[in-house]
Amino acid sequence: MTARIFVFDYETYYGTGCNIKSLGTSQYVGHEEFEVICLGVKEFGKPETKVLMGDEVGELFERFKELQRRGEKVLLCGHNMHFDGYISSYHYGFIPDYYLCTYSMARPILGQDMPLDLDTLSKHFGGPGKIEDTLDEWRNLRWEDATTKQRQEMVKYCLQDVQECERVFKGLAPDVPKLEMDIIDLTIRKFTDPVAVVDVDLAEQIIAEEQEAKRKALAKVGVDDPTVVRSNPQFAALLEEHGYEVPMKWSEKQAKEVPAFSKSDLPFQRMQNSDDPFLRDLINARLVNKSSINESRAKAFLMRSGGPVPIYLRYCAAHTMRWGGGDKFNPQNMPRDGKLRNCLKAPEGHVFVIADASQIEARDTAVFSGQEDLVESFRAGNDVYAEFAQDIYGYPVNAVDNPLERFVGKTGILGLGYGCGKDKFHSILTTGGLGPPVDIEPRESAKIVELYRSRYYNIPATWRELQGMIAAMLPEAGNEIEFRGLVFKPGKILMPNGLHLNYPNLYYTVGRFGTAEFFYRPWNGRYKRIVDEKLYGGLLLENIIQCRARIMTAEHMMILSKYYRVMMMAHDEIVMCVPRSKAEQCLRDALEIMSIPPRWNESCPLAAEGEITEVYKS
Repeated sequence: MTARIFVFDYETYYGTGCNIKSLGTSQYVGHEEFEVICLGVKEFGKPETKVLMGDEVGELFERFKELQRRGEKVLLCGHNMHFDGYISSYHYGFIPDYYLCTYSMARPILGQDMPLDLDTLSKHFGGPGKIEDTLDEWRNLRWEDATTKQRQEMVKYCLQDVQECERVFKGLAPDVPKLEMDIIDLTIRKFTDPVAVVDVDLAEQIIAEEQEAKRKALAKVGVDDPTVVRSNPQFAALLEEHGYEVPMKWSEKQAKEVPAFSKSDLPFQRMQNSDDPFLRDLINARLVNKSSINESRAKAFLMRSGGPVPIYLRYCAAHTMRWGGGDKFNPQNMPRDGKLRNCLKAPEGHVFVIADASQIEARDTAVFSGQEDLVESFRAGNDVYAEFAQDIYGYPVNAVDNPLERFVGKTGILGLGYGCGKDKFHSILTTGGLGPPVDIEPRESAKIVELYRSRYYNIPATWRELQGMIAAMLPEAGNEIEFRGLVFKPGKILMPNGLHLNYPNLYYTVGRFGTAEFFYRPWNGRYKRIVDEKLYGGLLLENIIQCRARIMTAEHMMILSKYYRVMMMAHDEIVMCVPRSKAEQCLRDALEIMSIPPRWNESCPLAAEGEITEVYKS
């Protein structure tokens, strides 16, 4: 069976109310004013590049479909295949056999070093970059309204983009393992070939309930304008107006005292738990009206309710290679409590099979650190949270009779593996960072931290060893060192999937106590500049474990995708959409596969849990 790669680049109409920046990819492509101006296309490795317009674009896809009917595989390559692929499927009904995306490929290779736009990457690989200024003239301009010169410039611009995309692909391809290429393809396919649908009635109900809750919370404290409770200065004035002292904290950024109105600020939490009912109502009015995630996500669902919901996940969006959200809608970031997730439902005759890797980070932290007693407790299926809680409280703990004590044990197991200190751990417990808030004295939470570090002593020992490994990654070190199955190199760590955790421009300073403090300087896409990031042993362990968890979950996802439709994933959770008749078998297969450790981590006692459901839920 032959396979042919076609390099793609669409140029599309954009205007004041119809542009990708304000709408996001799916809403832009589906907008009533959207129009394809032209499509540049080049068969990989061949000299000719064409620019197609109008009916020629549709005719090209009909030829592609004919190739597929004849048994040939058609592969599409573009710099942002979420965009190009979605146009191809939404407007022309074409799904290729494989997606190749140079932007996605560049993320783990160069994403810590530079911007990943086509212009920058083209120049990085020795090309001329993009032609400047051409697109500026095309705002609010359609092909039929353009001058001959503008049309010629657009054709030239599109041709060069296609040629440079091919150059970038050739530069990146040798460094991206085949399995990761498959993961990129599946990631894009979740967006371009979606299956889940929206429960419109539920989304509308959520919006109405959120708006009513905000209105009632304001009315209870006699406020009409929500800005009064959302604004820090106005809320401070409101507190003072009612005779309450404004809680303050020091801001390093502003170099002055500022109101302590963050949910994680202890003075603010004390006000929230005050015995004064009116003060509690004031705080509640602020919290309810500051929060918009349920309402905004429900509205995002409604905007996508015209058909299957495209699931936009950005490959290797995080430093640790985990996915991030896109399309102005992050399905990974929906609250686990409440109704919001239920807005996403399976199509008629289908169900979701949701499988979640159980405590994968805590399990692998124990394995990587050589904490064998903890590994064996996980392997035996023991309630590890209850075991640690028993150490904390000095009496037997179980989930039924001692839910609070077990929760504290759970928070310790899940929260203390990466060097979390006593103050942060106390904040996690009291603010409900991992569940319900726990009323605990600082000295008691400090004892739990010390108990964890002495009970599971190999884990803090690993922090110290990794602190030493950071020095081995300095550019001047120049060596490669193998450590517990990983290869540490100058500025990066080779991970089991063949990609690297990158720490560019690593350097150190001498701290106030004469010890080395390490920093690296990655490119930050949000701030569009190089930033300084601190690195220490506990944080490096967190990066390594999260990356390994991502690799294991991705490997399991790819195995399952051979047999079942993987609709989306969220961190350590895989969501499949299957016919109802196959659901039980799918769940059994998923739990079995996700409990099998990879060859590179054979001693890790993995486990999984899951359910069959008609709607997406936690």
